[in-house]
Amino acid sequence: MAAKKRFKPVHLLILIVSSAAALILLTFLILNLSGFRYATYSTTEHGKIRYIGTVDKNGNPKNGKIFYSDGKSAKVTAENKAYTFKDGNSTDAALTFKLSYSNGDIYIGEISSMMRHGKGSLSFSGGDVYEGSFSYNEIEGSGVYYYLSGDVYNGNFTAGKKSGQGTYTWAPDESGKSDVYVGSYSNDLRNGNGTYTWANGNVYEGTYVDDMKQGAGKMTFASGDVYQGDFFEDTRTGQGSYTWASGESYVGQFLHDSITGFGTYYWAGGSNRQSYTGYFENGKIVVVDEEPDKPQNPDNSDNPEESVDSPNTEH
Repeated sequence: MAAKKRFKPVHLLILIVSSAAALILLTFLILNLSGFRYATYSTTEHGKIRYIGTVDKNGNPKNGKIFYSDGKSAKVTAENKAYTFKDGNSTDAALTFKLSYSNGDIYIGEISSMMRHGKGSLSFSGGDVYEGSFSYNEIEGSGVYYYLSGDVYNGNFTAGKKSGQGTYTWAPDESGKSDVYVGSYSNDLRNGNGTYTWANGNVYEGTYVDDMKQGAGKMTFASGDVYQGDFFEDTRTGQGSYTWASGESYVGQFLHDSITGFGTYYWAGGSNRQSYTGYFENGKIVVVDEEPDKPQNPDNSDNPEESVDSPNTEH
């Protein structure tokens, strides 16, 4: 009678391990042949990025999920079709992907290392939409940002902020007209030279500092009045000239949009007075007895606090 062959425990363990390894290898081979991949990308700005899903022969994702170091994730699918922007420009059809983020944002466009890179469109869950250039997940370069409010910015960006030259158009008012700014930006604010045109017809041309008129500038009002001179923190402050549509004018000092300081007021032709040079306070002529050498207007000697025309206070 033949003896039965028995496996020793060590042989059985080796058989189990070998079978498991072969199964894992077979599974890996099947997944690999089907295009399934697990990949990691180490980045300087965004930490480690992981991708699990299928890829094409060039290693581009076809269908999978991206996990970012900040906890956000995105489902990615290959679109393989051109995306046309509102301005008529298009992306490359062979490099177009759709990323649906866990926070509700949706991106359609070009990618690199599982990040938004190149041309694309980002629709924010809050309703804003950006179309234009991206650089490794950041809004960078030129593009158009459409705000939910109806405002539109068309220009340059750096690290997601308005920077360089751009045009900002506010949502139309009830008459269908809009405020428009064309000029320089820095750190998301109007900085440098620019022109602001209000819906009511007023126009400012000059310099800005952190969204405020500051430095040299010219303000032309729809009424026909014109101010040219210094601005500080969004007000006419410093030296300047103001000419009314009526023909009267003032050249001198201003403080917080008011005629205050030393200057000369010129009456329009036909008036019985030519001009007054002296001190003003809040638009009123002030006679200063302590400085007799300053020219005084004899016509105002009985009324030293006579008011002159007030400059337009609109902005």
